[in-house]
Amino acid sequence: MAPCCATSSVRHIRTRSCNGRAKSAPRRAHTLAVIAQANADGELSACIDSDVLGDAIYGAVYYRLMTPDSDLSAAYVETMVRQVFEGVMGGRSA
Repeated sequence: MAPCCATSSVRHIRTRSCNGRAKSAPRRAHTLAVIAQANADGELSACIDSDVLGDAIYGAVYYRLMTPDSDLSAAYVETMVRQVFEGVMGGRSA
């Protein structure tokens, strides 16, 4: 019996996702290292989860890339990063 289309599609997405992780691993490792250093230097609130913060930043960018009617301008990226970091810096200015 042939697998249903939904099962086949999920398997395809998981395979692509695993391959994508291998390609993005160095970029993610660098991002987490920068966040960890900022945390160690006391620049971020103590409760910050590095993985979640990295996902918040990259998630917004990838969402914009996948949404054809959304603009991914330098101004958007600067505003998004500033607002995220203003929140995680515990009220200290950037």
